[in-house]
Amino acid sequence: VEIPGVEKDDVKLTIEDDTLLISGEKRQEKEDNDGGYHCVERSYGSFQRVISLPADADQEKLEAKFRNGVLTLTLPRKAGVQSNA
Repeated sequence: VEIPGVEKDDVKLTIEDDTLLISGEKRQEKEDNDGGYHCVERSYGSFQRVISLPADADQEKLEAKFRNGVLTLTLPRKAGVQSNA
């Protein structure tokens, strides 16, 4: 999941009923001091992504890595369980 401009602490992962919810808030602030004026711009926005997980996903072994605005999730499958997905 690409989420540029978002810090690791601003991302929340939740698993409920075979559904993975990725949510968070993007905050951006720009400050400019140029000569005789001072300008501060702030923008905020929340985001959410819902992903259905296969029935054989081993939810207890979810691994998440966040680097340079890219969230990489690894979710292994349970051994011996058949998936219809």
